[in-house]
Amino acid sequence: MRNKSLLKEHSSLISDVQKILDLACILGAGLAAHRLLIPSANISTSYQFTLICGLLIGGILLRKFNLYKSWRGINFITEVSSLLLAWTATIVVLSLIVYSTGGSGVHTREWLLCWWLLGGALTVIIHYCVRIILKELRAKGYNQRTVVIFGSDELGDTAQTRLQASSETGLKVEACFTLKSDRPNDSELERGLSYVEEFRPDQIWIALPFTKSDQIQKILTIVPQSSCDIRIVPDMFALGMMNQSLSVVAGLPVINVSITPMDGLNRFLKAIQDRLLSCLILLLISPLLVALMVGVKISSPGPVFFRQQRLSWNGRPFMMYKLRSMPVNSEASTGPVWAKAGEQRATRFGQFLRRTSLDELPQFFNVLKGDMSIVGPRPERPEFVQKFRSEIPGYMQKHMVKAGITGWAQVNGWRGDTCLHTRISHDLDYIRRWSLWLDLKIICMTVFKGFINRNAY
Repeated sequence: MRNKSLLKEHSSLISDVQKILDLACILGAGLAAHRLLIPSANISTSYQFTLICGLLIGGILLRKFNLYKSWRGINFITEVSSLLLAWTATIVVLSLIVYSTGGSGVHTREWLLCWWLLGGALTVIIHYCVRIILKELRAKGYNQRTVVIFGSDELGDTAQTRLQASSETGLKVEACFTLKSDRPNDSELERGLSYVEEFRPDQIWIALPFTKSDQIQKILTIVPQSSCDIRIVPDMFALGMMNQSLSVVAGLPVINVSITPMDGLNRFLKAIQDRLLSCLILLLISPLLVALMVGVKISSPGPVFFRQQRLSWNGRPFMMYKLRSMPVNSEASTGPVWAKAGEQRATRFGQFLRRTSLDELPQFFNVLKGDMSIVGPRPERPEFVQKFRSEIPGYMQKHMVKAGITGWAQVNGWRGDTCLHTRISHDLDYIRRWSLWLDLKIICMTVFKGFINRNAY
């Protein structure tokens, strides 16, 4: 066990090695960028000076962005975001220095851009490799941190189970003391505190409900006499939170109970993805769309397109486009009607459009306008939203993202007159798990099995 604790005792060495590797990547990327752009020339004094400045600024900013803390158990995307932000800030500061000192040459701008791209790629690869190595070492018992849990029945068990199932984090549960949720259990608490005093674990995790503040306060009053780290596990699992996270606002720690994933960079990236793919798809399907428009015009008198008000992000209304599949004013006598199997309202050509979902193709114009996304929960009419919001738990949370042409529920067969509770649960699951890769997966699934469905009518 002595050898397995060496990495733990020399954790600062890991940080120092990471710093050296990062500086080597920065230097190597700068030299490689120069060789790519000016292969036949030696590195001039001005470029050498800029390289040295880049190393100094990069070393300072990477440390200021807290890149060399322990990322144990933290998502790699979070680490990469901090890394690329620090490296981008380095290039920006370096560019200001270069241009303010009149050191810009013929290839300086191209060199800095190439340096930024290569340096970002190399440092991300190095950090990923270091993370994989540490993950393997921790899974084999090296670089471990011992944990003692003070928890309630359910939340404490959840914390213990998840830590034990994630050996790559290097967090080893040494003991778990269950404090009954219905009453303070002083004997168990005293036994746990005695254990902490005797064995001195690296971390103490407090996994108690918010309602048990008296027990939490008692632990926090006694435990700080030891030198271990203390962490509190918020009782998020039982509250049905959406994209829960912790953040600091105006210097105050806050728990984000229910927030949209479409914020900041995520919102920008999804908008770019939607616009680019919509333009490409419209170019590809334009002959088919024209043919379908002619078919609608011939099969029934009236306009080619059908416009209907729907609700999208934050419950905002918009006019959704479809190829008209029913006669004009088909709901004049009935009012809004939920589509059901066996209904005869659609024209013969309209029935074909609905069965194949081809009537939805004009919604790519809605995506270009910014009303919709390619992937997201299907938009609903205001009349039905008012009805379902009080009947379906969590129904309005589907409006935390833009409505989509296709979605996670649709590619899993939950469309048309199917169980609305199950459909909404799929929509909320999509919002919780959202990523650009999930969007692309759903688009691919739609191509192969999302158009024709027995529930499409």
